[in-house]
Amino acid sequence: FQDRSALAAAGIAPIGGVRGEAAFRITLARTGKGKLSELSLDRLDLYFAGRAKAPLIFDAIFGACSAVGARAEGKTNPLTALPEPEMIGIDDDEALMPRTRPTFEGYRLLREYFMIPERFHYVRVAGLQPVVRKCDGAIEIIFLFRRPVPELADVTAADFELFATPIINLFERECNVIEIDPRRTRQVLHADRTRARDFEIFRVTRVEDADAEGSEAVIPELFSLGQNRGSGWVYSTERRPRRATEDERRDGLTRTSYTGDDVFIAVSRPAGSPANRPLKRLDVMALCTNRDLAILDDTPTLTLETADPVEAVRLLGALRPPQPAIPAALPAGAEGESRADNLAWRLVAQLSLNFLSLAKEGRGVDPLHALLDLYADRGDPSLARNVHSITRIDSRPVIERLQIDGPMCFGRGTEVTLHVDQSVLAGQS
Repeated sequence: FQDRSALAAAGIAPIGGVRGEAAFRITLARTGKGKLSELSLDRLDLYFAGRAKAPLIFDAIFGACSAVGARAEGKTNPLTALPEPEMIGIDDDEALMPRTRPTFEGYRLLREYFMIPERFHYVRVAGLQPVVRKCDGAIEIIFLFRRPVPELADVTAADFELFATPIINLFERECNVIEIDPRRTRQVLHADRTRARDFEIFRVTRVEDADAEGSEAVIPELFSLGQNRGSGWVYSTERRPRRATEDERRDGLTRTSYTGDDVFIAVSRPAGSPANRPLKRLDVMALCTNRDLAILDDTPTLTLETADPVEAVRLLGALRPPQPAIPAALPAGAEGESRADNLAWRLVAQLSLNFLSLAKEGRGVDPLHALLDLYADRGDPSLARNVHSITRIDSRPVIERLQIDGPMCFGRGTEVTLHVDQSVLAGQS
C-alpha cells in the first residue's frame, strides 16, 4: 500500500497512535486441519528468501518501519500494536561461528556478514499470542512505513520462507587417539584416520592425557591462563598444507581444487614446570569440517540427528565452496627471503582497536576501510564495494535517556555516524 488512500481502503488505521505513509501486509494461515487459534504462536521469524529483493525488504523494515501491528484477517478487525521488529543473528546465542575466547562481538558480526550476508536477512515479530487466540482463520501482520516504499510493490509470498535457518559445515568431533612418538616434535591430528581426506580440523577445543583422569588429564594450550595448572604439559598447534597422497602423486591430480590443510599438535613442558607422569597418548576434541565434500556435492541430503517432528529438511541454495586458511608463514621472495605482509599487522591491530581510533577527527575513513577489508577480502566479492561506499565517519558526545526499568536514568556515550555514497553501490541491491 503506497499511499494513505490505499491504507484507508484496506482498513489500516494508525498503530499505537502512529500513522504511516505506506504499509506492507503479510497474511498467514494454518495448513492442515484445525484453527490458527489452537497454536501457541507468539514469535515468528520470517526469512527474506529472494536474493535480489532480500536487501530491499531488510532496508524497508529496519530503515523505514514506524510501527507493526497484527489482526485477524479482515479490514474491519482492529489492529493490535506489536513490539518493534527485531534483527536476528545479532545476539551471542545466535552466532554461527563459535567464539574462541571473550572478544569484541563486532568482529564476529563482521566475519559472518562478509561470509554469508543472507544469515541476517530475517525479521522477528513478537507478541502475536493475544492476536492468534482470536484468529479462527488467518492472521495479518502489517508493517507501517514512514515513507513510500515502491521497491516492495512486486514482493510476493515466494520472497519469504518460514522455519529457515542458516547452516555452516562445522561440527564437533572426537579425533583419533594420538600415540606420542618421542622421535617427532609434532604429531599429525586426524578426525578419522580411515577417511583423512573427508575431514579437516578447524580448531582444537580440548586436549587431555588419555591415561589420566580428572583435572590431571587436562592439557591447556600454550600461553593460556591455565598453562600452570593440571598435568604440567601444554600443547600448541600448527596448520600446514595437506600433503598429496600416494595416489594423488601418481595420478598428478587431486579430487577437487581444494586440498585444505593438516593440523599438527605438539606437547611440551614450560620451563620450571615438571610433568607429573610421562605422556603417551592424547585424547583430542576438535571442531571439524568436511574439507572438499561441499565441492563434490553442493546440494546434499540433510537429516536431523535428533528425533524432532520434522517432515523434511531442504536446502534453499547450494553450499558454497570452502576457502583456504590464511598462510601461517610470511610469503617468500624470489631469493627465498621473507617479504613483509601487512595482513599480520592488521590482524594484530584489532587487539587495541576501538571506535575512538576509527572516528578520530582528521583521520578519514582509512582505518575503518583497513579493518573492513580484512573481512571483505575473505568473503563474498560482491560485498567489497560496501566497504568503499563509506566516505566519512563522524563522532560526537551524546546524553540520552536509558530505556531501562525503574527510575529515569541518563547515560553518556559517543554517537558514531557513517556517511555512505550510494552511487558506489549502483546496480547492487
